[in-house]
Amino acid sequence: MSLCIDLADTPLSDALSRLNQRLPGDLCLLHAPVLDRWRETFDVERQFVEKAVEKRRREFSTGRWLARQGLKRLGIPPQAIPSGAMREPLWPPAMVGSLTHSGLVCAFIGGLSSNYDSVGLDLELSPAPTPELAHLILSRSEPPAYRESNTLRLVFSAKEAVYKCLYPVCRRLFDFHDIVLAIDFPARSFTAHPQNEMRASEAVERGHGIFESWDGGVMTLFTLPRA
Repeated sequence: MSLCIDLADTPLSDALSRLNQRLPGDLCLLHAPVLDRWRETFDVERQFVEKAVEKRRREFSTGRWLARQGLKRLGIPPQAIPSGAMREPLWPPAMVGSLTHSGLVCAFIGGLSSNYDSVGLDLELSPAPTPELAHLILSRSEPPAYRESNTLRLVFSAKEAVYKCLYPVCRRLFDFHDIVLAIDFPARSFTAHPQNEMRASEAVERGHGIFESWDGGVMTLFTLPRA
């Protein structure tokens, strides 16, 4: 049985509305409750999660359905979105995109590849990590103030968005310690800087991140405009 939740008039929907207002006009941000949309997936998509648990199938099918709503808004015909070797969505050549889900919510960001090299989106609704986990998330170059639990969740989410944005560009996995964040809290934005002679450093420096946080969650977006 599908579980239906109402996302209207919630802190999450308010944050998404604020984030939408700050987006460039050529990006499309959508969100939806995680439901069973298995019948609306393509055969080529189903093979990647056929043997997965029901929760994963719901998340996957909702993400693909949501992404196709985004394709329509970007003027791209709805089509299958298969998965790559690292389970990343393989987008049509005309676009770049990113999917994220947390709990019972899924979100999508997309834009045209003529305008962006890549985009990365992350949503965190889980409890904030404790300061004891800071050494796993923060590099030695990042301020001690980032160890505060809610800020640590923001840093975690922002680095996830950066990595999701970078992977399609350089096809390489990164460690949390490979990135140093500079967060502008009043502007609700951040930049990322490479550590340890990180490959794709030029792309990292060229990117720009924004975020919205609320009591109980955070959403981060990192974009690489076309060079």
